[in-house]
Amino acid sequence: MKKIKKYLPAILLVVSIVSCDKIDGPRLEEDNSGISIGDNAVVIEGDTLVVADDLSPAVQRVMIEEFTGHLCGSCPPAAIILNDSLRALFGDKLVVVSVHSGHFADVCPGGLDCSGTPSGAFGDDYTSGVGNAIHDEFGFISYPMAMINRVDYPTGTHKKTSLSWKGFAQTELNALPKARMNSEIVYDSTSREVKAAVRVEMLSTYTGNLKLQMVIVEDSIIGWQQWYNHTPQFVPDYLFHDVLRSSMNGDFGEPINADASIDSGTKFIKGYFSTLDAAWNADHCKLVAYIYDVDTYKVVQVIEKEIVE
Repeated sequence: MKKIKKYLPAILLVVSIVSCDKIDGPRLEEDNSGISIGDNAVVIEGDTLVVADDLSPAVQRVMIEEFTGHLCGSCPPAAIILNDSLRALFGDKLVVVSVHSGHFADVCPGGLDCSGTPSGAFGDDYTSGVGNAIHDEFGFISYPMAMINRVDYPTGTHKKTSLSWKGFAQTELNALPKARMNSEIVYDSTSREVKAAVRVEMLSTYTGNLKLQMVIVEDSIIGWQQWYNHTPQFVPDYLFHDVLRSSMNGDFGEPINADASIDSGTKFIKGYFSTLDAAWNADHCKLVAYIYDVDTYKVVQVIEKEIVE
């Protein structure tokens, strides 16, 4: 049965586009893209997703992109800092994307770090095309490392060690929010198709070009993990959090503005659809959407939402 979180039988005046539109008044135009955009709604293949105005106080959130792998024996202690300590401290202001990539994410028995691993272990592949692209773009070699809203790129200091994550995250959370984001999702449990709409409202004037990225992460995956100085060293039932699975709009998203200056109060809305892999647990999947500066890659705002509620 199709689960629809927001539905409007009769759409307002809409304009059909494949990517996104600045919201500047009602218009009407149709093509064969399958996606239509209105003032506060997106129609995707017949389903209407209403993204209502958010009148609550704006909240700045922070995204931590953790670079890890199931063969990285030094990674579990860092994951504990991230998923236990920092989550307890920052709550839903913290959005985590765990990127499994590089040789530490190799599948055994053929991987570089598979020597000495138990027979039949480490056969699950947690890598993704978008994760590999991000890994290569930002030049990660050693783990555990993370980016905090991608601050300090491209100086090399964007690669943060785990003991520094708390401080950098707190600094980002102390900043006044430049944008507000909210979203709506339709999920069809039969086809496993996800349809998502994201609305962006600028809260201050912004100079620069922004992109919107929409990715899917899966939480609470059980699998093998190497863990140095731990008994056992090869853990068969390790709990992985927020594993990056796929992107809904390319490896690095798509632009949301054409002009290099965006006025405060400007609103953008965008919609995409994708299909969950049959091996993923839909009940544990989330949409993570974030906007970032095209030139610096700095994340301006981020939200996450469960695909099935």
